[in-house]
Amino acid sequence: MRGRESTMTRMRQYDDDNATIRWRECENAMARMRERNSTMTTMRQCDNTMATVR
Repeated sequence: MRGRESTMTRMRQYDDDNATIRWRECENAMARMRERNSTMTTMRQCDNTMATVR
């Protein structure tokens, strides 16, 4: 029984670590999307300014 319990504990710890890593990856992806959105907004603003100058 003890062997099984320790295996389950290890698996739980492993699952927790994976969940943390997945969460961090999700946060990084969201940060990248926010960066892209702000870059696109800046580019659009530049395009509008240049279109006005023409």
